[in-house]
Amino acid sequence: MSMWALPTCQAPHADPDTAGHTKITKIFITHLHGDHIFGLPGLLCTLSLQRSPDASVVPIDIYGPLGLRSFLWRSLELSHSQPLLPYAVHELVPTQDQCPAGEFRDFSGLDRGEALAQAPPGTVLHLDAETDSYLLLEDEELSVRAFRLFHRVPSFGFVLEEKPRPGKLKVHILQELGVPPGPLYGELKRGRAVELSSGVRVQPQDVLSLPVPGRKVCVLGDCSGPVGPGARRLCGQADLLVHEATLEDWGDGR
Repeated sequence: MSMWALPTCQAPHADPDTAGHTKITKIFITHLHGDHIFGLPGLLCTLSLQRSPDASVVPIDIYGPLGLRSFLWRSLELSHSQPLLPYAVHELVPTQDQCPAGEFRDFSGLDRGEALAQAPPGTVLHLDAETDSYLLLEDEELSVRAFRLFHRVPSFGFVLEEKPRPGKLKVHILQELGVPPGPLYGELKRGRAVELSSGVRVQPQDVLSLPVPGRKVCVLGDCSGPVGPGARRLCGQADLLVHEATLEDWGDGR
């Protein structure tokens, strides 16, 4: 079982609900404000202490805005911290319309060249103009994409979407067709046709109920709104939407 941290705040390593989560395999950072990244070096050090230095351990994948790799590497380097667990930083290249004019900083050349060879591995992800999003990962079960948000610094939201799951087997129909319980059930469940010893060919759609729709979770980082159509399209029909709700005035009793 793996665990994902989405997002990381200022001091997650000090949070009793976070401490001890040795199964974390992925961390998602929405933006580079201190209250969202200052806890990341400490979290990696804490996780490193809780795990054995095993070369076969799957690296922790960290996703966030361009500049995150340099911040993390510099923080650990200057503090002489050496996490024993492997990790990779995957940076999202923002667009200039994600923050107010004059606030945008181009980190594309930050710690590149010789210094980059010492930094953690990872990838640089660019906006897909067709979907107005960033594809972070995808497998047979789910996909994870990032979308652009407007904030004082470039910010991102994330959508985790399960793919439809096969429907349930109609056992009474299988029995009528003479399909014996066992491996053939599994093949049909995986969407593959099977042939019986009698020569009868059974198609999955004949013995499966309708596919089960996948669930969708959308998490918005700090923002005053989305940038471009990607966020609205990706978060449509979400089962769960997590977003900030900052009050303008804390002194009015709300």
